[in-house]
Amino acid sequence: MRSFACLTAIMSVLFFADIRDTSAFEAKFIVLPTLGGNVSYARGINNLGTIVGDAEKPPVGPFWPYHAFSYADGEITDLGALESYWDISWGYDINDAGVAVGCSLYCKNQSVGYAVRYRNGLVENLGTLGGDTSGAWAINNHGTIVGISNNAEWVLRAFIYSEESGSPSMVDLGGNPGNRTSAYAINNHGVVAGSFQLVPNSPYVEACIWPEVGSLVRLGYLADGTASEARAINDQGVVVGSSAVSGCSAPFHAFMWTPDGSMIDLGIMGEGESTYAYDINSSGMIVGERRGGALGGFTHAIFRNGLGEDWIDLQDTYFPDWQFSTATAINDNGWIVGHGMNAAGEVRGWLLIIPEPGTLEMLAAAGLAALMLLFRRRW
Repeated sequence: MRSFACLTAIMSVLFFADIRDTSAFEAKFIVLPTLGGNVSYARGINNLGTIVGDAEKPPVGPFWPYHAFSYADGEITDLGALESYWDISWGYDINDAGVAVGCSLYCKNQSVGYAVRYRNGLVENLGTLGGDTSGAWAINNHGTIVGISNNAEWVLRAFIYSEESGSPSMVDLGGNPGNRTSAYAINNHGVVAGSFQLVPNSPYVEACIWPEVGSLVRLGYLADGTASEARAINDQGVVVGSSAVSGCSAPFHAFMWTPDGSMIDLGIMGEGESTYAYDINSSGMIVGERRGGALGGFTHAIFRNGLGEDWIDLQDTYFPDWQFSTATAINDNGWIVGHGMNAAGEVRGWLLIIPEPGTLEMLAAAGLAALMLLFRRRW
């Protein structure tokens, strides 16, 4: 028995020493800096942990320049902007090669917004579909970009931009001719997610995907809703977004759409609230926001670890002193970014790294299993 007691003590040290210091498994909440001004927003993150967003710079005369940025390893980098009277740019997404996309105002007889790519220290104007404005929402690891642009008929249309053909150009994704279409996400297989307008100048929109140019697939609605929108798609082809559950107005429920054609209601967190899903990673982890209360009341960042789990209110759990927040993106490591207003009334982007659910329990179980195996062999 004394031998067993000694063995137990030794193995406890060997297998549980690292677990006793739980700091490695605690959540890390990092508030992002600005570019010298008062505001920052975090909008995308790649699998290497590089964040893209936009932030204020110090004022120049009566103006506050506002630029896209990248953030990694504690350093923020100004991504620049198209030459403009207003000196403004936004950053929306970034791929694993560090190429980011967004929008910037451009001044050539007028100030309008153009889709841009931030690459190798340059800000590249991607043009339009024939109109005078565009914005790039997402980029995949092949460098293919999607977004929205108006055409020569002043209709806003979803576009795709690719250099794989050797002659880069912005192409209308097609479908739903004459009405508005929007593209918000693209996976590494080139499938695009977004929405299309059923009737011109109406609130009736429906979530959709484009498996290829010219092929629009309708995703439908939840319950009796007549408005839905797809905001993200992972490499498994799973789509997330939000849908009204009655008509085309709130409440909205976050949904998951699977390639077999099922649209699954991800539910809400409180009576009369709405939930919105903005991103999904390859493991099926989802982030977004919940809204509720009178006149919109509050907005809190939320997280869900796939279908088998409930929503978690990230703000209540990890940064409860903030006034409001939204989670905009999650990478394949489970790192979450978003933005909100802190207790001091400052609008800031943030990064939240939370431990893998059950990490401590799994380590403890592994240590116990190893201990029992050694005990059996010894005795």
